[in-house]
Amino acid sequence: MRRLAFLTVFLAAPLAAQLNKSTPTVSIADPETLSDAILLAPPPQSLAAHGRSKILWRADIHLPEGLLITRADMSGYAPIFLTSQSGRCFKLDFNGAGQVLTKVDLLPDVCWPGRPAGASPPPPVPSPPRAGLVYAGRAWNLIAWTDPRTGKTTLIPEREYDARPVLTTSMRVIAVGGLGSPDAPMTQVSLVGYVRDQLVATTVMLILP
Repeated sequence: MRRLAFLTVFLAAPLAAQLNKSTPTVSIADPETLSDAILLAPPPQSLAAHGRSKILWRADIHLPEGLLITRADMSGYAPIFLTSQSGRCFKLDFNGAGQVLTKVDLLPDVCWPGRPAGASPPPPVPSPPRAGLVYAGRAWNLIAWTDPRTGKTTLIPEREYDARPVLTTSMRVIAVGGLGSPDAPMTQVSLVGYVRDQLVATTVMLILP
């Protein structure tokens, strides 16, 4: 009996190690390290008293070899549901104290539940403000457009195509989401994408009318 128990433990240990290697991990990183990859426009002069837009949080998702995240879904700015090229699902959730990210969790086998029953259908995809731009998603009342020629993605207020982008990033963006404050000129926006080969989820606070 003791020999059988030893054999079971011996076989289970390599199996557990193999499973751990195939599961992504996540770590909190310094959001200031994205300052070269994300450019935030200054707020209008009328909102200067509310401060400046800033990068709040950064989480790095470390993928095992062979796993590629190709889709992300979110309602608002969190949680974020990640889907791989093979159909595996993960839920990324943030916990912060004010403007400091204190905890981030990555739960395996939790897929995007879809839009809640009875929710209004998503608005139609708008026409691009100029030829060549690719729709990258919607974050509250902002539209994300990617320029395949430059690889950059911009956030532009909806129906204000001539407006200056409120955010420009060189991240290879997979998805965006956002939530506006009901009582302050602020919108929190999350972006998921690759900075070089590193998969990153970041949340920014935009000062907007």
